[in-house]
Amino acid sequence: MNQIETWRCWSEPGYFRRVWSDLALQKHREKGTRSASYQVKRAEPVEAGKD
Repeated sequence: MNQIETWRCWSEPGYFRRVWSDLALQKHREKGTRSASYQVKRAEPVEAGKD
């Protein structure tokens, strides 16, 4: 983060909040896809065992 971006954070009330929410969304999305694929991998052998 350079000085101009830091200055914008403090001069624009919504700027920091927007960047923070973007980061949170990105993290949440990554975690969601990772856990979803993890659940799918775990579920496959169980389904195969039932058959």
